[in-house]
Amino acid sequence: CIGTTGIRSLSPEPTAAPADTTPAATPSPPSAPMSAPTPGPMCKRPGEVCGGPGQWTLQCCGPSQCKAVPDGDGVMKCSAPAPRCKQAGEVCGGPGRYTTECCAGTKCGAPVGAPGGELKCLPADQVCRQVSETCSGPANGTASCCGDAKCQPSGEGGELRCV
Repeated sequence: CIGTTGIRSLSPEPTAAPADTTPAATPSPPSAPMSAPTPGPMCKRPGEVCGGPGQWTLQCCGPSQCKAVPDGDGVMKCSAPAPRCKQAGEVCGGPGRYTTECCAGTKCGAPVGAPGGELKCLPADQVCRQVSETCSGPANGTASCCGDAKCQPSGEGGELRCV
């Protein structure tokens, strides 16, 4: 009986198939903007490119929207929504907050007699004036000063300022 240990096969060794030299087909870009899911916190900030011809339309952060840039050859960028003015009585600022615009007829400030803190959109005559602001004069009428400040003559054309 002859053992098979140490005997080589006379058949040729298997070899790898020759590499395909045909160029791979490149996927064509989408013809219309398509939304691609964006994982986790990856989003584009206002002003960043978020899409355009041959590109996926990416998600913008927060309330921003991906819109075509005028005369931008189809380039799309994230744009922040237009700011909305605050109505009378709405909070418009304060410590640690951005001060936002109040709608016509109101001013962002502390209510007369209120301690510092939250600012609200109020009729101009109900907003106290901060130190160095005009508190009385031909264009302003008369307004109260905030906190312990007093309305005193400034020497500038009859205006009074909070000091």
